[in-house]
Amino acid sequence: MAMFNGASATEYFGMVSAMRKKEAPYPPPPWCVNVCVAACSAMPLILHFSNGRMTFIVATTVIALFLIFAALIVNEESHFNEFSSSLFGLVYAGFLPTFWVKLRGMSGVALNSPGSLIHLWPSFLGGPDVWTLGLAATLTIVLAVVAADVGAYAAGKTLGKNKLTRVSPNKTVEGAVGGLLACTGTCAGLFVVMGWPGTPLQGALLGVMVFLTSIFGDLLESVMKRNADMKDSGNLIPGHGGLLDRFDSYIFTGSVTYFFVIAVLGGFRRVFSVGYY
Repeated sequence: MAMFNGASATEYFGMVSAMRKKEAPYPPPPWCVNVCVAACSAMPLILHFSNGRMTFIVATTVIALFLIFAALIVNEESHFNEFSSSLFGLVYAGFLPTFWVKLRGMSGVALNSPGSLIHLWPSFLGGPDVWTLGLAATLTIVLAVVAADVGAYAAGKTLGKNKLTRVSPNKTVEGAVGGLLACTGTCAGLFVVMGWPGTPLQGALLGVMVFLTSIFGDLLESVMKRNADMKDSGNLIPGHGGLLDRFDSYIFTGSVTYFFVIAVLGGFRRVFSVGYY
């Protein structure tokens, strides 16, 4: 996760720097970029070794911003956009992706649904006890986003006629509906199969939230690439572009799912020892 954050931050600031050629948004200087990349990379490690205490992540963000702000204000040529783009980079490529560590770290066995198939998990792979709420949640969201992409592609290819937005011309309303249905159905089904401590209806609600945040992350990166006049966010993955090109849909979904578990399934805290607050 630390490597993902570092690579994502590097790609983000690469896009910000490319925007200067077209709209002069005053990208932060190289030393500022290095501070942000280092902070983003450190966040997952700090969260893990602090037993999931969010206070340390907030402190890391604040300290990085203070260093950047203190250095920028002594430079007469500094521009506010340098600070704002740094702040957004810390949140976008550091703070938000780190919620996947929090989500995965949720403890408590998630086996309590009558239709769950987790009890069939073989003992040589750890048995049902390895299926914590955090593991079930992580796999559910990953599979739901994949289902959304497949559903959107299939529906868009076969039925797509109405453009969804000019930001991403290839996306259609019909494709979005197909993605929403696939994501919602996948979450509802996995709520049962993976033994989530909730109902299929709650799973469907999570599916709606996951789809909306995944498509928001996709469109947001499309806006940044459009402003930077770039086809891909980077070239880290040969033939597929950058890391953000492949995982932009996951940037916001981890945090949304984490707070969904806390808020909607909060009544299960008495049964499940949910860590990583």
